[in-house]
Formats: sequence, structure tokens, C-alpha cells
Amino acid sequence: MGGARRPPRPSSAGPMASHATYVYCLTRHTARPMVPRRVTPMPGSGTPRAIAAWPGHWAIVGDVPRETFSAATIERRLGDLDWISRCGAAHQAVVDACLRHTAVVPMTLFTIFDDDERAVAGMRRDRVRLDATLDRVAGRREWVVRVLRPASSTGRQGQDAAARAAHGTADTSAPSETHGATATIGAPPSAATATTTISGRAFLLAKAAQRQAARRRWQDADDALRALKEGLTAIAEDARIRGELDGLAGTPALVDAAMFDAAFLVPAAVEARFKREARRLATALTEQGYGVTVTGPWPCYSFVAQPARKRTKS
Repeated sequence: MGGARRPPRPSSAGPMASHATYVYCLTRHTARPMVPRRVTPMPGSGTPRAIAAWPGHWAIVGDVPRETFSAATIERRLGDLDWISRCGAAHQAVVDACLRHTAVVPMTLFTIFDDDERAVAGMRRDRVRLDATLDRVAGRREWVVRVLRPASSTGRQGQDAAARAAHGTADTSAPSETHGATATIGAPPSAATATTTISGRAFLLAKAAQRQAARRRWQDADDALRALKEGLTAIAEDARIRGELDGLAGTPALVDAAMFDAAFLVPAAVEARFKREARRLATALTEQGYGVTVTGPWPCYSFVAQPARKRTKS
């Protein structure tokens, strides 16, 4: 996300104004862009407006109450999840409204300057990076794909099915003697315990069958996940894999975790193809009970270059 967090600071030019300049994003547009008035801005902020950063480039900003958005107040309210959520939603809504522009670089939440002049000066100092980032995202938008574990596992039902398969019996409502045999596994065989020994052996066979079935399911899911990743990466111009669990086969613990979380940089010309392919490739996972979400288009948050950090000498 472009920009740096810059809380308002006192100006030496005179009395401090009651409002500071909040920067939502930087856009590239031939004429001054208009932000739809229906968009809800930051709490207490005025209607978003565009100010010239340099020729053909516009910062979308708003006037925010200095007292509400001072560094100390923001720090104090970081634990107020309702207020933080409203600020985040407002920031996102304004940036989303600008997606029709040629290129958009979203700023980080709470990018604030003393006034418009300082906001423009700050962006001009970072012009090389911002221009390169605008070139990178022009005509492209971000799509996010997540794959989540099944809502429920096979659990006891899967164990019962495996046990029945090992016994060669049909599903009945009567309890199977296999389920009561665990305590006798390893007991010395004798005529008196013949039935119990057979049941114990059947239980072990059932467990082995269950593990085999689980490995097949994990392998199928692993194959489907790899196909999804490779297929969408081939269409998108770039991808940011933010979370991935590699190698599902034989790893039962992965059933309890989010499997895949990635952002894709997709040119507008192939967005329809990307969505079709995502739906097609997701089928192999959803049929096994995995949750697959494809959301977008979003501003290119994941593909915005971060400003270089200046090191201070010790």
C-alpha cells in the first residue's frame, strides 16, 4: 500500500487549522476525477475531492478533524474495533470508487498530512516509486482466491464406513461389535476370546482402510489445489501467495487449517476468463467439501510497492 503513515504535526507557518488532509489514494487521469458523492468518507470527514499531485496525477483526499485523527487519538482508539472497522470500510469504499480510473495506488489506512500542500510535497518526494507502481497496476485489478478446510470432517461416520468395509457388512442400525473391541486388542488368543480376537483384527483392518481412504482424499485435494494455483497463475500477470500449506497428502492436520490464500494481478482484458477458470477449477475442491471463495475486483493492495525505509545512524 502506497504512502507512509504521517500523523498531523504542528506547522510553523501559523495557527494550526482544525482539519488535516487525509489521503485515500493516488490516481492517474487526464482530467480532474470526481469521486461519487454516495461514498461514505472517513468518520467526520468532508466529501472526498481530488488535488493535483503533478500533471495527470491526482490525490483523492478528504478533510478530517485534526483532534479526531491526531497520532495520540488514533493510538488510543486502536482497541476500538467498531471505530477502526468504520474507518477501514470508509477508506476502502473511497478507493473502490476510484477503480474506474486508469490506475490507482491505494494509500495505507491513516495516511494523514497537515494540509494539502504537505500531502502533495510528500507524494512528489516519492514520485519515482509511485509512478513505477502506477505503471505496474494500470489496467489491472486484484482478485483474491481462498481455499478453506471442509466445514466438517468424516469423523465417526467415516470410521463406521471403514469398519463396515473391513467386515464386508452392510450399513445397519444395530451397533457393530467392532466398536467395543479396542480394549481386547493384544489379548492372548483362546477359545474363549476367539470372537473378540476376530473383532480386534477387523478393527485394525478398518483403521487401515480408513487411513488409506483419508490419504486418497488428501491426495485428491492436493492435486486439485495445485491445479487451481497453476491454472490461475497462468492467466494472471502476477500472484502473491500469502498463505499456502504444501503437500496435503498424508498430512491429516491440514484438514483443520486454511489451505490457500492468494492475490492475483489480473489485466482487465482477461478478467472474465479468470473468473470462469476459477469456478471450473474450484469444482474439484468444492465437491470434496472444501470452501473456495473468489472475490474481486479490488484495488491492487498486494502489488503496490512499499517505500524504502530510511535507516538512522546509531
